[in-house]
Amino acid sequence: MTITSGARKVALQPGTSAVIVPSHVTAFEHVNPAQLVSYRRIVEHEFGSGLKAYRSEFAIQTAIHAVRPLKALVVSGDKSTSRIATQFLKTLTILMQLQAGGEKFNQFMRPQMTAWK
Repeated sequence: MTITSGARKVALQPGTSAVIVPSHVTAFEHVNPAQLVSYRRIVEHEFGSGLKAYRSEFAIQTAIHAVRPLKALVVSGDKSTSRIATQFLKTLTILMQLQAGGEKFNQFMRPQMTAWK
């Protein structure tokens, strides 16, 4: 998959994600849509026209834990769903092997805001 804006292109492979945000956003953790998912190698790509993207690798096993439909698929006892889950887990195993090594995955939580009187 490729995200294109003007002359700029950002390619995504399995196990990678992109979050498109306004250019004024200063850090990925301010806009992270899936805080329970772990990420690494976050790269900022400027598109111009007031937009940019944060591209990163994500730990697929944390996505399964965080995304309820994926978790339900993996733990389902239904025969046809179980068959789909088996194929999904085989693909997951291959992707995890491709991601092996390198830097550690981390969670990026939104900063907590407090109110002062």
